[in-house]
Amino acid sequence: MDSLKRIAKYSLGVFACLLTLNLAAQRASLIADAGDEYFERAQYIKAISFYKSSLEVDEDYARAQYQLAECYRLTFDYNSAEYYYELLAKRKNPKYPLASYYYPLMLKLAGRYTEALVGFRDFEKFLKENNFHEQPEYRYFHKQAKVEIDGCQLALNQVKMVHPDHQFTVLGAPINTVYNDYAAFSLGKDSLICITSAREEGKGSLKDLQFGETQADLFRFVGSGGEWNKYDPKDRFESVVNSKWGDGSGSFNIDRTKFYYTNCEVSVGEVCHIYFSTLTGGKWSDPQPLNANINSDDFSSKHPSLTPRGDTLFSLSDPLIGRIAGLSQGFTPYRYLDGDTLSEKAVSPERGQLLLMLV
Repeated sequence: MDSLKRIAKYSLGVFACLLTLNLAAQRASLIADAGDEYFERAQYIKAISFYKSSLEVDEDYARAQYQLAECYRLTFDYNSAEYYYELLAKRKNPKYPLASYYYPLMLKLAGRYTEALVGFRDFEKFLKENNFHEQPEYRYFHKQAKVEIDGCQLALNQVKMVHPDHQFTVLGAPINTVYNDYAAFSLGKDSLICITSAREEGKGSLKDLQFGETQADLFRFVGSGGEWNKYDPKDRFESVVNSKWGDGSGSFNIDRTKFYYTNCEVSVGEVCHIYFSTLTGGKWSDPQPLNANINSDDFSSKHPSLTPRGDTLFSLSDPLIGRIAGLSQGFTPYRYLDGDTLSEKAVSPERGQLLLMLV
C-alpha cells in the first residue's frame, strides 16, 4: 500500500510538472504571437521586447529565439543575432534551417572568415541531410552558400596579401555617428556627399519603431583637406526634403535639378512613398509625391535610384523585400516617365524617360 501511495504521489508530481511546462509553453507562444504582429509590420524594436519576454517564460523556445535573431539581424545588431542563430544552428533544428545559414553569415560580417567557412559547409550538409536543398524556399540559400564560401576564401586570401589592391577607410565625425548613417552618394564630385542619418539633430523627431532611433533625415557634407563639414549653399534642400517623418535614400537626375527620395509619412498609412523636389532659381521646391503608378497605399515604394545617364529609375517595393534574391531578373513591363508622372504608354524620348521597376 505504501508503495502504491508513493507511486501515486510521484505520478501526481510528474503530472503537475508536465502541466506547468505545458502552460509555460502556451504562454511563451502567446507572447511570441504578439511579437509576430509587430515583426510583420517591420516594427522590430517592439517585436524584440515581446520575444525577450517569451524567452523569460521559456528560455528554450525555438521560435522566439529565431525571431529574436531575425530582429537583431534586420536592425544590424549582428553580434546579438549571432548569439541566437548559434543556439539554433548547434541544435540543428529542422524547423529553422536558415539559422544554420545566417549564423555563419554573421561570422563573415564580423570578419571571422575561417569559422564562417566551416559554418556554410555545415549548412550545405544540413540541407542535404534533411532533403531541403531542392525545396523551392531553400534552393536559393543552398546556392548562395556556395557564393559565401567562395567569398570567405577570397577574403582569407586577401588578408594574407601584404599590399592589397584596395583600401577602405571609415570616415569619422561628422559623417559617421553612433546612430545609423547610410545610403551615401556623391553630388557630382567626391568632395560633396549626401547621406541618410538618424542622428538627433535632424527634423525626424518621431521614433522609428524599426530601429529604435529617431526618424532619418538627409544631410549633405563637403570635404576639404581630409576634413568634412556640413554643406549648406542656402538652397533650402534640407529644410524642404526633411520632415518629422522618415526621409532618405535619394537620387538626383543627371543635371541635379531634380531630387527623388523616400518619405515615410505615417499619416498616409504604414507605407513609404517616393517624392521629388525641383531646383528652380537656386532653391529647392516643396516636395511632391510621384503618382499612383509608383506610390500605393497598399505597399511601400522607396529607395529610388537613377542611372548615371539619368534615363532609368529603379525603385523597391515591399513585395520585393525579403525575396529579391530568389528572383531571376524579374521585371514588370516598362513604364514611362513623362515629366514627373508615369504612364503605361510609351512617350517620345524627347518628352519622357524610361522607368524600370523590379518586382
